[in-house]
Amino acid sequence: MNADSLCSKHVDALVQQWKADSVSAGTMKNRMSAMRLWAQKIGKDNIIARDNGSYDIDKRTFVTNISKAKVVDDVRLAKITDAYTAMSLRLQSAFGLRREESVKIVPAWADDGDRLKLKDTWTKDGKYREIAIRTPDQRTVLNEAKRLAAGGSLIPSNLSYRDQLQRFRAQCDKAGIHGVHGLRNNYAQKRYRQLTGWHSPARRKVISVSAGAKAI
Repeated sequence: MNADSLCSKHVDALVQQWKADSVSAGTMKNRMSAMRLWAQKIGKDNIIARDNGSYDIDKRTFVTNISKAKVVDDVRLAKITDAYTAMSLRLQSAFGLRREESVKIVPAWADDGDRLKLKDTWTKDGKYREIAIRTPDQRTVLNEAKRLAAGGSLIPSNLSYRDQLQRFRAQCDKAGIHGVHGLRNNYAQKRYRQLTGWHSPARRKVISVSAGAKAI
C-alpha cells in the first residue's frame, strides 16, 4: 500500500479496532482528525464521514460528578516485589506524577530543595514543570527514591524504559492495583482543598452520597 491507498474500509476497520482496544472517545476523535487531514492531503476527503457519530464514537465527557481519585493502601503496596515499581507508585501518590514521569524520573536531579523538577523528556507534551515540596511525607518519599536510584532513574540499569514499564504493569496487575492515574487525581483533589478550602466538586458529590451529609 501507498500513502494514497487509504479507503473508507480502512477507516471503518481502524475505528472497530480502536473500540476493541477500549480507546477513549477523546483519543478516537483526535485520531479521526488526523485521518481527515491525511484524506485531505491525498485528495480523498469523501472517504471519511465528517460526523464522528457516523462511526458511533461517543461524545467526549469533559466534566463528571464522579470522583476518580484512588489511593494505594499498605496491603496492596506490600504485594509489589519490585522496589522500583513500588517507589514509582509512592511518587505518583505524593506528587501527582503521571506513570511515565514516575518511572523516568531521576530523583537526585529532580530534587531542587523546595521543589521537584520534571524534565521535558519525562512529561506529557514535552513540557518542563515544577511541583512544590510542601510536606514532610513528600520529602521522605523523595529522599528514599534518591537512595534507591543512586543517582540514576527509577529504571534499573539493566532494563530499558519499555522493559520497566512492562514490569510495572505486571506488578500492579499481580497486586490488584488498577487505574493508577487515580493517584494523580487524588493528589489534585487534595491540592484543590488546600488551595481553596473546599472539596473539589467531584469529591463533594461523593461525600454527599456516601455519608448522607450535606456537601461542604
